[in-house]
Amino acid sequence: MITEQDIRALVAAGTRIDPERVTVRTEDDVLVVGITACTEAQQRGARAVLNQYVGEHREWRVVRDETPARAPAYDVDKLRVVIERLGEAPDGQLDEMFSARCRGLPADVPLDVVLKFLRNLRDECVFCAGASGFVMTLFNCLLEDYPETEDAMAERRAELEARYGM
Repeated sequence: MITEQDIRALVAAGTRIDPERVTVRTEDDVLVVGITACTEAQQRGARAVLNQYVGEHREWRVVRDETPARAPAYDVDKLRVVIERLGEAPDGQLDEMFSARCRGLPADVPLDVVLKFLRNLRDECVFCAGASGFVMTLFNCLLEDYPETEDAMAERRAELEARYGM
């Protein structure tokens, strides 16, 4: 019989979601797979995995979890490497002003500062048309596994609106 740990690993692998974001639990004899801050596409992928491996043997559902059971293990060093490479991006990919900001980010800032920097950079690139579609996709991929609380998002957006009058 397939265990909850097996299901967690299969869902994470089948949907390319960080396993730290996937929880498997039983509620009233129903297998519940919770995914922190998941998208519709990730939910569909998780359902496909459950259909394949659990099927009709057991009742199940996929839900979006807002708060992770435990903090995910993020790798700030990998994010810093990507930001460093963005600082070398040609003007056709990323506006020189934004590349300079990437080069100017200190190497010793904590994860929360790096994430706020990336979110603000993404939003400013949208507002100022300062990045190619490829770089915008890169920003979205980088931030996909780093959910932001509603309060933090509202605070960050208010700062950007004040600066740019969005």
